[in-house]
Amino acid sequence: MIRLLLSASLILVASPAAAAGVQCPTDAARATVRKCLQRSAPALDTAYSQIASSAAARWTAPRVVTFRLKPPKNPCHDLSDGGVFSSFYCPDNSTVYMMLGIADESTRRYARQAGTKILRQDAKRVGVSVARLRKGYPAASQVNVLAHEMAHQILQENGIDSWYKTRADRYEIGASKYDRYGFAPETMADCLSGAVVRRAKANGSLRMNAFDQWAAQADYAGADPYDDARPTRSPFGYPNPWGKRVYRGYGGPYIRVRAWRAGWESAAASGNPLRYCVDLAASWKKVPTPPFI
Repeated sequence: MIRLLLSASLILVASPAAAAGVQCPTDAARATVRKCLQRSAPALDTAYSQIASSAAARWTAPRVVTFRLKPPKNPCHDLSDGGVFSSFYCPDNSTVYMMLGIADESTRRYARQAGTKILRQDAKRVGVSVARLRKGYPAASQVNVLAHEMAHQILQENGIDSWYKTRADRYEIGASKYDRYGFAPETMADCLSGAVVRRAKANGSLRMNAFDQWAAQADYAGADPYDDARPTRSPFGYPNPWGKRVYRGYGGPYIRVRAWRAGWESAAASGNPLRYCVDLAASWKKVPTPPFI
């Protein structure tokens, strides 16, 4: 059962079966995004449970808290650091904090980066107008963000996040090995978000059309405002700004969209998306995988 905290009240959402067929509306109103997250969380919980079961891994659904501009008091972030200005997962209390105030920004950012020619090709692929793509699709894109943050729960519960953090902490912040170990779980979460959204779509608990799938990728494609790379083709074709070097940080839009798509494809095949995404990220970051995976 997923628990969603709205303002000061605690709402217990019904069992995952009650979330069958969820499709989020298209506007960016905070109430719309909150309701979208509330209805989608059980569907993602079911998909993560299936993935954990196939991997003989542990899974307990995290608590999900929504906030407007600043999160409620929590053991991971306060107003002195940048983590409070976006959605985040807190391992200390197994809670995902979802920020409602910036829900529409990332897909709009991608639209600004892409340019009219590429957006025209995107629009043709997903069956909407260029003007509609420029408005973004924030509610659906936030389901993908929620899937990413929930991925950290399965990585944390099975010792993967902490295994990499322990090794990252041996090096100074900014060092190559700190970056490679510290950000490997982020690439895993990008990959797992694609896999989980695909699983939820396949089992019917999420209804996702081509426009919804565009939104999920557009969120990652516009996720890094400090990366100057611009798409060179549709859909979401980016140059690799790092060449053969190890990707720094999250890797920018090139690596994030690529990881999401890899997870999406892995969920359609037989096998274990958890193991697949851990191995994929470790390979891209050039770090070992935990021996117990």
